[in-house]
Amino acid sequence: MTMSNRTAAHWEAYPCGIHLPVGKPGTREFYTNLRRFKYEVDYPEILRMARFEEGRGRKVLEVGCGLGSDTQTWLEHGADLTSIDFAERAVEETNNRLRLFGLPPVARRASALDLPFPDASFDIYYAWGVLMHTGDTERALAEAHRVLRPGGTLIVMLYNKNSLSYRLHVQLLGRSYDDGAPITEFYTNGELRRMLRAFSISEFENYYFMRPNISRIGRYIPPPVERLLGRSWGACTYARGVKEPSPA
Repeated sequence: MTMSNRTAAHWEAYPCGIHLPVGKPGTREFYTNLRRFKYEVDYPEILRMARFEEGRGRKVLEVGCGLGSDTQTWLEHGADLTSIDFAERAVEETNNRLRLFGLPPVARRASALDLPFPDASFDIYYAWGVLMHTGDTERALAEAHRVLRPGGTLIVMLYNKNSLSYRLHVQLLGRSYDDGAPITEFYTNGELRRMLRAFSISEFENYYFMRPNISRIGRYIPPPVERLLGRSWGACTYARGVKEPSPA
């Protein structure tokens, strides 16, 4: 089986969050609890960083819809949203979710590495914890730059290679990330900034040092200390940038 086929098979079997004990998959209860877990426990920073309210009336491309938590949030905030995912199951789950909540089914299958959209199509490009699984993050970011309009906003989250999580779990213990995803890449801040050189970066932040839902040790770290340590050794790196207009 090729790496591409292995990757497709993995995400068909393990869309992020599908195995969490938050209700029966495919129900309103499941989707509601899944989003609550994501925003309150797993990634509480996401609301501050994504700023979904800024999508109102703007054309937004979400790359990697997964089970549709952020898709639903973008739509509820009035975004003119298009959502894509490499896995057909993710597309089906997301559109089912949106119908259950009376929202339009905006998800479709496509690859981040070859976006089926014309140049300068979107005001916001959003990919949260997705591009490091594509096998070619730099190409994905080039596609992001292509489909963004001049002055458009890039919002991404990727994994930090200098994090405690990477050094301990991946390098020392040899554990895999994201249910054993065939492709998971990590980047130092310098490597990521180099890949983002086509954008004017306005925000760049490491976070997620050691959360209680990941490690029992995290329960004993006061939140202010956790945030301070996360700035250097956090597992995730968030970046926000702008596509500058071309020189006249």
